[in-house]
Amino acid sequence: MTGVEKCYRYCDWVEHNPSQTNKWIKLAVKRFRKDLSKVEDESYPFRFDEEKANRFCQFAECLKMSKDKWAGKCIELADWQAFIFCNIYGFVYKETGLRRFRKAFIYVGRKNGKSLMCAVPALWDLLSTNGAEVCCASNKREMSKRVW
Repeated sequence: MTGVEKCYRYCDWVEHNPSQTNKWIKLAVKRFRKDLSKVEDESYPFRFDEEKANRFCQFAECLKMSKDKWAGKCIELADWQAFIFCNIYGFVYKETGLRRFRKAFIYVGRKNGKSLMCAVPALWDLLSTNGAEVCCASNKREMSKRVW
């Protein structure tokens, strides 16, 4: 299953299970759907590039975990992770093809792969973007070192 398919599946799940998500998730899905509906409008400056979104997700899923019981196993993005990454890497300016979103605030609870969700985009941007710079900060030095 592609990253975009996982993204759409997550949107469907959120819309069909409103009691199992918070208002911020519902609003993010609503904005995503609204933005998708506007891409056909010629005055709307963005398009959703499924190929770019899928390419990022494929890259992520080619990487292998390095620690604990998952060491040596390829990453498998959850639907909610694919949703976040498709939002960040899928929407681009129609004229230039450059990403719409250059910053993202992702609020995730303990033990949900935050380090992974920082390391993969950092690696992608360093490898695929001219002049990319990556900063890594954490409230504990050990976590920053792990992501780095």
